[in-house]
Amino acid sequence: MKTQKMISVGAVSRFVTLFILLASLLVLPKAHAAVGDSFTIDGLNYTVLSVNSFFRTGTVSVGAASKEISGDIVIPASIVNEKVIYSVVLIPAEAFQYCSSLKSIVIPESVTEIGEKAFKDCIGLTSITIPNNVTSIGGYVFAYCNNLTSITIPDSVTEIGYGAFQYCSSLTSIGIPDGVTSIGDSAFYSCSSLVEIIVGEINLNYSSLDGVLFNKDQTILIRCPGGKSGAYTVPESVTEIGEKAFMDCSGLTSITIPNNVTSIGGYVFAHCNNLTSVTIGNGVTSIGSWAFLNCKNLTSVIIGNGVTSIGEMAFNNCTGLTSINIPDGVTEIAGDTFGGCSSLISINIPDSVTSIGRFAFRSCSNLTSITIPVSVTEIGYGAFQYCSSLTSIGIPDGVTSIGDSAFYSCSSLVE
Repeated sequence: MKTQKMISVGAVSRFVTLFILLASLLVLPKAHAAVGDSFTIDGLNYTVLSVNSFFRTGTVSVGAASKEISGDIVIPASIVNEKVIYSVVLIPAEAFQYCSSLKSIVIPESVTEIGEKAFKDCIGLTSITIPNNVTSIGGYVFAYCNNLTSITIPDSVTEIGYGAFQYCSSLTSIGIPDGVTSIGDSAFYSCSSLVEIIVGEINLNYSSLDGVLFNKDQTILIRCPGGKSGAYTVPESVTEIGEKAFMDCSGLTSITIPNNVTSIGGYVFAHCNNLTSVTIGNGVTSIGSWAFLNCKNLTSVIIGNGVTSIGEMAFNNCTGLTSINIPDGVTEIAGDTFGGCSSLISINIPDSVTSIGRFAFRSCSNLTSITIPVSVTEIGYGAFQYCSSLTSIGIPDGVTSIGDSAFYSCSSLVE
């Protein structure tokens, strides 16, 4: 009887344990999408970034399911898939790149980051709403969106990436919020209709004057908007003009650089096709490489006496330039400095120059004569190549090296 009672108790105990186990399996949540899984709803592709299976919540990134997506798109703040509610928090790199039929897009407040090239080459995009929670706009995000006419950068943004608005040729004005601490190189390059960049008054890192972007204390000129036209005088406070600062400003006709400026960066005035005259103050000591590349209407350049260094290709393909005076103190005519200056008739090379670089005067087809000073010891490869009007040239006693093809195809050269 005692044994029977013990067996009954054991059976009941095992039954209870089995019941509890089955009950727990019934209440446990079912497995859902894992991190990295993706799903598509209404033409948008979502990728799972995080998931909490117990609470049936998670986060996702969003992008176009197909490059054929078109029209006006409103991205939802949240999306439900397999009974899990996901918050949309990220537009990743290249998410909508090349979606050329996309007209407008509204990004929800839940999104905090827009990745590199997210909307690059969306050539049909005319408007976009960026929410107040976004803190970073990645590199090339809106590059080549050439129908984008206006955009508001929210106060939450602290970083604007490299080339973010490059080639947005219909953009006319842009505001930089007070909280922005970093603007990447070429962020507004070749925005040909952009006439002003306006910086918040209490921004600690940047400022603007007459629509031009500077550092806070206006000692560095960072970027002139591409749509600015006419004559421009650099403010007296400026000591440095940054790389590409005026590049592709095709409406500028003349530039005056004051004596306080000491450095002109690379590509500063490259492709300023209507620039006719430049006056460089005596304080400037260096002119960067490619500084005036392809300034085809440049006819007058006054270089201050303080310049000691002129970079490679600095005046390359300035086809309207007829004469130029290189100041004493310059020691080298760098490679291709005046290459392609087909209207150049005369040039003064000072006694301080010791080296004439490769292709320095290549294709200066109207240059009839040139005097190489006795200080020169080296003439580089192809230095006077294709100078078809050059009739005579003298080689000083101190020259120790003449590169191959230095006088190649100088068809009028007789001595």
